[in-house]
Amino acid sequence: MAPDDIAGEAEGGARKAAPVDLPENVLLGEAFREIAGSALGDLLGNAPVAAAGDPEGVHQVRIAIRRLRAALLLFRRELDPEPAARFEAELKRLGQISGAARDWDVFCVQTLRDADKDIDVSAVRPVAEARRQAAHRQLGEALQASSFSWLVLGFSAWIEGALTAPFRELPLREEAGALLGRVERKVLKQGKHVDGGSVEELHALRKSLKKLRYAIESLAGLYRRKQVRAYLHGLKALQQRLGVFNDAAVTAQLAEGVAEESPAATALIYWSRLRRDEALADLPRSWKRFRREPSFWD
Repeated sequence: MAPDDIAGEAEGGARKAAPVDLPENVLLGEAFREIAGSALGDLLGNAPVAAAGDPEGVHQVRIAIRRLRAALLLFRRELDPEPAARFEAELKRLGQISGAARDWDVFCVQTLRDADKDIDVSAVRPVAEARRQAAHRQLGEALQASSFSWLVLGFSAWIEGALTAPFRELPLREEAGALLGRVERKVLKQGKHVDGGSVEELHALRKSLKKLRYAIESLAGLYRRKQVRAYLHGLKALQQRLGVFNDAAVTAQLAEGVAEESPAATALIYWSRLRRDEALADLPRSWKRFRREPSFWD
């Protein structure tokens, strides 16, 4: 079972992101409004489900936050910088809180089940579940706080004129390649650390790959489907490999914390490190496959 397959307690309550269908002649200002507005709607729609403790709601809130941050990155140079920085900071803070809840969901629902095939984790479950509930309470409080209302209302009003005047009337089709190229360059720069990179460097690369994927999916309608699909195939394969590595690294980190109360978690730490090392060995190969696919927007 992949992390994306963790079922929520209130099935059907959470809603998945719908594709953004941009008109061929859309302008930059309109494109940002549609892309960001769609992600903002997903965030607002899934917030009550996540606050109620539903794992799928938590997952979809996290995705919506990432898509909003990806939109801010994609249009970064064209946006009014001061409000963009404020919204980015608040989204990052909320992303960290939702990320913690999601990590504990994966740990308790998936990781312990997988590890139980090899080691006895029964003594770890009660401690981990208590940490999971605490993370969910923190997220619920954050989603019901006035700061969340400010974020949603403020962002919703801001996106109407977020792009500065010289850019908002430019055709997206003429600027899309430059927008995607900027995001890709960050990935290529971070990819230099694939072979021998630290956990932190590889985690940063994984986050940048996600943002590039969201950016491509937002603008995919402007390009030939076959080219987009080929590029995304390599990107998703690399992202999946980095995901396995990241999940193992997060498992080790969470298990180290749990070991303070449950010494049985020590075996889980070694189990996760073996999985991490296996994923790490294949990363350079996955990176080369990704790099072989040309940037379709050039």
